Amino acid sequence: MMISPDMYYENLKDKSKDQILKEINELKANIKSLEAQIDKNAKAMAEYSENPDNAPEIYEMDPSYELQLDMNREYLDMANKAYEEA
Repeated sequence: MMISPDMYYENLKDKSKDQILKEINELKANIKSLEAQIDKNAKAMAEYSENPDNAPEIYEMDPSYELQLDMNREYLDMANKAYEEA
């Protein structure tokens, strides 16, 4: 379950700078992982469109990888704001 960026920010307000920095690093790692999965799926679909007999191995999530990526980017913005204010 995803929460709103504003709620995420509120949850960070009580954390120390070190804790927020850890969150920032985890978000960056998660963003990198999501970007890699989206890229992998895109390549698999491109290969599939060239050769329909070769079904791709694509992993889908709910919410989608794209939505997770968008939300994590918004969370990162909020975490950076919280870090500056801490």
